[in-house]
Amino acid sequence: MRKEDRLPIILMVCFVLFILFAFISNGMNSESTVKNDASIHSDTPEEKQAKAESIVANMLKDATTTNKADGNDYSNLSESDYKSKCNELWHDDIFFSKTDLDGQYVKLDLFAEEPRYFNSVQDSDTTDFIKKYDIKRDFTLCGINRKDANSYVNGQITLYMPKSIDITIKTGGHYIVYGQIVEYSRTSSNGYNKCSLLPKYIEVK
Repeated sequence: MRKEDRLPIILMVCFVLFILFAFISNGMNSESTVKNDASIHSDTPEEKQAKAESIVANMLKDATTTNKADGNDYSNLSESDYKSKCNELWHDDIFFSKTDLDGQYVKLDLFAEEPRYFNSVQDSDTTDFIKKYDIKRDFTLCGINRKDANSYVNGQITLYMPKSIDITIKTGGHYIVYGQIVEYSRTSSNGYNKCSLLPKYIEVK
C-alpha cells in the first residue's frame, strides 16, 4: 500500500480513538455525579437537620463577627461619620448574642422606662466610673425595639448620660441612640445578656 493511501486510514483511526476516549471519559464523570447526588440525597432526616443547623450557626457567627468592635476610637469623628460607623442592632442581637459586644459602636431604637441615680458619689467605684466616662449621676433603664416588629421589650439597657449631651431623657419617650457599649455581660441569672450604653448622639423619635 502506498504511503499516501495509508494517511487517510491513520487519520480515521485517530478520530475513532478520540471519539471513544471522549465517550468513556464522559461516562465516568456521569457515574461520579450520580454517586455524589446519591450521597447527598441519602442523608437521614437527622443529618439534614444537623447540616441545616450548622449552616445557620455559621451565618450567625459571621453576622456577630461583623458586629464585633474593631478596636478603633471613633469619638473624634464628625457626627455623620460617627453615625455611619454604628451598627444597627435590635433586641435579639443584644440579649441573645453569643459574642461579647463590649466596645461595639451601635445604633439602637430605645424606649425610656425607668430613671435611676447612682447611689453615692462618695463611693470610690461609683466616682471612678463617673469620672472615666464623664457622665451625669442620673441614668435610664431602657427597653429596645424588636426588628421588624415595632415592639419594645423590657430588656433594661442601661443608658448613661454624658455631660456633653444636653438632652433630658423622659420616661415613656422613644429615642434613636448612637453610642458605644461600655459594659456587657453574657452571664446573668435570667438568661438574658446585660448591656450598658454610653451615647454620643441621641435623636428623639
